[in-house]
Amino acid sequence: LFAASTVKYEQFINQATEFFGSYLSSDIKVTLVNVESGYPEFSEELLTDLEKNLINFGCTVLDRKNTDAIVAELEFQSSGLVDDKEAVSIGHMLGADMIIVGKAINKGDYLKLELSLVDLSTTLVVRKEDWNIKYDDTLLSLMKGEDDTVGNRFFSVGLKGGIMLASNTPHEDMI
Repeated sequence: LFAASTVKYEQFINQATEFFGSYLSSDIKVTLVNVESGYPEFSEELLTDLEKNLINFGCTVLDRKNTDAIVAELEFQSSGLVDDKEAVSIGHMLGADMIIVGKAINKGDYLKLELSLVDLSTTLVVRKEDWNIKYDDTLLSLMKGEDDTVGNRFFSVGLKGGIMLASNTPHEDMI
């Protein structure tokens, strides 16, 4: 449906929100459980962005803080990534009707992201889609775990001879 071409990260978030949000009614409780990627910062940011957009789309999204606590406990007990069976178990523990899980695969020129919406009462995958996300500055920054917010940007001036002046002062309304 959406993955015919390579998209930017922001386009992916909007497309994924529409893809899953159009299926979910407000009385269906969904939680975002896991995206296997090899890049924990990217996975966390992706889940946070998708969660925020789904909430703003009108979906009922369960708080991921509870999800993260249960995932951490299961990882501690089993010392491994959350597989599909554990994700279903986590969803049931949280009182969710559905969960979103996924994995990201490096394809060289782009990151292939596969996301699935699983109905916990039947364990059937009810929606599944792949997106090819461009390796642009935004995606690479997310994968490196760099915070790209205004208060964390550096202002620098380079002078001939290799001297650099830098400032990392937060904006006054951030204090």
